[in-house]
Amino acid sequence: MPKEELVKDHMTLGVAQVLMTDTVREALREMIDLGVHGVAVVSDSGELVGVLEEEDLMKLILEHWGEWDQILEVQVEEVMNPDPAVVGPDDPLVKALEVMREHETTRAFVISCEGRPVGVISLTDVLAAIT
Repeated sequence: MPKEELVKDHMTLGVAQVLMTDTVREALREMIDLGVHGVAVVSDSGELVGVLEEEDLMKLILEHWGEWDQILEVQVEEVMNPDPAVVGPDDPLVKALEVMREHETTRAFVISCEGRPVGVISLTDVLAAIT
């Protein structure tokens, strides 16, 4: 793989996302409908402010087992991870891998210069690029 490979050459365009003010119920519906394991959390202006993944939901459910109505009405911003793995579209592909490793995840959001999520790059995308 040439060193000049960029994130934008291998990312998936589009991002499953929810507003930080959405409820867990709304986020779960989005994740289930799209068949994804996590969603970008954005502000009202569309800027990436966090990520909500299955692990975050598992923690919430275990802490409040049986309190279904309460769990489902929690706002996403209360349970999201405010430090998502992010890269830019013009970043080298190796940086995406470094960011994923640093965040101990297998995917990173690709954000525009305005801070809005425009795509996702996964470990699988990087592996495909080197084969």
